[in-house]
Amino acid sequence: MFTRKMVVGFALILGLGSACSFAQTNKPKVAPLSDSDRKLKKCELHGNALQLGTAVVLYGKRGAIVPQLVASRQFPHASSYVFGGCVLSTDSPHLKEVKFCPQCRQAEKRWFAAHKPHLPQS
Repeated sequence: MFTRKMVVGFALILGLGSACSFAQTNKPKVAPLSDSDRKLKKCELHGNALQLGTAVVLYGKRGAIVPQLVASRQFPHASSYVFGGCVLSTDSPHLKEVKFCPQCRQAEKRWFAAHKPHLPQS
């Protein structure tokens, strides 16, 4: 039952995101790096210098995005996904600049492979 609700939640999120992408140009909008992220220098878990990259912005209630919430707590600097809130408009960004730890991203990828949730690809 819980899994079915998760799948429905992901389908709704993906459906909203793809509906907005039709009004977009070929280049996806990218939200700039936040001031707090700009100050981050290294991963507390691995000691690596953080790298600049992009993350997929997920829209919807955080409770509907359970696997990403679990992963974001276990791998704090994977930064593969950013939570964009509940309001989605035609000018909402689909990507965001982030700083990330390569080791956190690798560990997150292994975790998602082991738990197999259906996620949007970055």
